[in-house]
This record gives sequence, C-alpha cells and structure tokens, in this order.
Amino acid sequence: MLIVTLAVMLSAITAVVFWVSGGIPVMTGWYRTADAMTQQMPINDPQYMYTRALEYQHDGEEGMAQAAARRATIIDPGYMPAHKFLIAEALKGRDFEAAASESRKVLQNRPDDGETALGLAVAYENMGQKDRAEEIYRDAMNSRTFNNMVRDRARENLEIMMQRRPMSPPDAARPAPVKADPASP
Repeated sequence: MLIVTLAVMLSAITAVVFWVSGGIPVMTGWYRTADAMTQQMPINDPQYMYTRALEYQHDGEEGMAQAAARRATIIDPGYMPAHKFLIAEALKGRDFEAAASESRKVLQNRPDDGETALGLAVAYENMGQKDRAEEIYRDAMNSRTFNNMVRDRARENLEIMMQRRPMSPPDAARPAPVKADPASP
C-alpha cells in the first residue's frame, strides 16, 4: 500500500513539474515546447511569411510587412498573394517604380492576370507614361482572358485618364503674346 501511495504521489509531482515548466522536464531539459521549436526553426514557407506580412501590416509595421512579403517571394517566386501585397503596398505608398517592377514580374509568369495589369497601368499613369498606361487599358478592355470586372475597370480608368489629359499646354507653357513696341515705326 505504501508503494502505491508513493507511486501516485510521484506521478502527481511529475505532472505538476511538467505543467509548471510548460512541458519541459526540469531534470532532463532536452524536450522543447512547440513554441520554442517554431522560434528556432528556419522559415521556408511562403504562406507563413505572407501571413506574417499581414500581421505586421495589421500592427502598423509597414517595413516589416514588406520585408516578410518580399521573403515569401524569394522563397517561392510564383507565390502570387505576396507579389500582389507588394504591388498594393507600393501603390498605396506612391512608389510607382516599385509597383511597376513588381507588376512586370507577375505578368511575366501570369500574363492573364487582369488585376496586376491594371496595377501596372495605374503605376505607368502616375509615372507620367500615359501612352503605356493607355495601351494596357485598351488591351485589358479588349481582352478575352480578363473577366468583366477588369474590363469595366480598365474602361473607367481610361475614361478618367483621358478626361485629365490636357488638350492644350497649360498657360505657363504658352509663349507670352508679343506686344508691339510703341517706339518702333
């Protein structure tokens, strides 16, 4: 009876030690909790890095968010959510060169991606390359591979861009009118 009581007490003590230590036996020390293992393992999963980017963005850490998304694209260059995240962040931050560069990377692998094509057109338009933007908008409007929403947005963006385009040079660019010199014959 005494042996059974000691065995029960020993197992209860062991359970408490495991519970208090977070699953790490104090005596051996060679077990690790799941959290400790994830802290030490190398992260080579693009979906994990993209999720981290979204978490950083939610916390207001834009630089860390972009770095995590960039890491996801390095791990898997074909992981589109991370590329689209970088394009959206670049457009939001008005870094149109970066948005255009990232959009061209995506379109090389997926030329049928209408959203990315529109992002590239917006970047070109804001960089002052209206002719290239117009070409992309027109191609998107006439594309059979893009869905109706993309074609409609391309049409709307093209109409807005054409309304903004000046028909004549601004007043500052026009030459001043020549006045006749009253002293000349």
